[in-house]
Amino acid sequence: MSCFVVPLDAAGVSRTPTIGMGCLPLGWGSIYMDDVFVPQEQLIGTEGSGFADVMHHFDFSRPALGRLCLGAARTRR
Repeated sequence: MSCFVVPLDAAGVSRTPTIGMGCLPLGWGSIYMDDVFVPQEQLIGTEGSGFADVMHHFDFSRPALGRLCLGAARTRR
C-alpha cells in the first residue's frame, strides 16, 4: 500500500461532504475514485510504506480527537 497525491479535480474523483457535529472546520466526508489514473510522480514517501505512514498519523490525531470531545462535553454543561 502506498500514498499518492490525487488532485480533487482529476477525472474520476468525486466527493461527498459529511457534517461533523461541532467540528465543521475539519472538512469530513468521503472521496470516491473511479478509474483514476495516478502517475508515479505523485507518490508520497517510499513505495509500500503507505500503511505505516497513515498509522503514524493516527498517533497524533487520536489524542487530538479526544481533546476535541472533552472540550465539547465541558461546553455542554
